[in-house]
Amino acid sequence: MVKKILAASTLAATLAFTGCASLESSLNANSSTAIVLQNTPWFATEVNGTKIQLDNPNRPTLSFDTDSKRFGGADGCNKIQGSYETKGQQLSLGQIAGTLMACHGVQDTVSRQFNDALAKTDRYEIKGHELKFLDKSGQTLVKFVTVIQPLPFKN
Repeated sequence: MVKKILAASTLAATLAFTGCASLESSLNANSSTAIVLQNTPWFATEVNGTKIQLDNPNRPTLSFDTDSKRFGGADGCNKIQGSYETKGQQLSLGQIAGTLMACHGVQDTVSRQFNDALAKTDRYEIKGHELKFLDKSGQTLVKFVTVIQPLPFKN
């Protein structure tokens, strides 16, 4: 009887440890997965070297949909959308359509600068949680961050 209990306990412990190891490896695989341009929400932190205040409720945002090859978001005042193509790190944004809200002051300035930067974008770089749009000469036009966070725990 003791041998059966010991054998059952050993089997249960082995299964539990194997299950934990599998879970840990899948968690580690997920946490090391690179963040990609598509299907990730991006929030602008800087346009043409000018920082955007964190408490700005009209912060420019973008997201890129893999299936439709379209992007959407806001330019700091208006909602915007358009098509895009990527080839490696090259990024080509199609004509941008947007709403026509009346913007004043900082909102108007950020909106114009953001749209001008999008029109000049030639490629992008992603490092960690930061996305940069660059022009043909490699100058940074817009910096973004994503809200996607790494997993909150690790065994």
